[in-house]
Amino acid sequence: MPENVLPIDKIRGRVGTSVKFNYPEGKKQGKLLDRVVIPAGPGSTGIPYWSVVDLIQFDHDRKSWIRITYYRMPKRRLIFAGQTTATFTRAHWKQLFLKAAQKKWFGDLLREVVAELPAAHGS
Repeated sequence: MPENVLPIDKIRGRVGTSVKFNYPEGKKQGKLLDRVVIPAGPGSTGIPYWSVVDLIQFDHDRKSWIRITYYRMPKRRLIFAGQTTATFTRAHWKQLFLKAAQKKWFGDLLREVVAELPAAHGS
């Protein structure tokens, strides 16, 4: 990676590129429409990690898909490390979060997130 490009910028820079998934049931291809990245800190071994949420549109599919994944950087080499991370439709994530919100610990987290959202959603 060039010295002047920060890892977080390189991770965000993938927006607009194609994505490919190889499932046991078959392959999917689409486009990475948007991405949110935050540093996750060093892991227990000191290797830096970044948490990522992606918005994906698969070819021939009208639904929006969301992937929650991560990158890591051992030995100054940035690596997509989420080959088996969760990628589901927006509707599936909503159903999962609604069910999980019935648990106090997750419901409290969602309420905290909503309370901190800016009044106008522009980003």
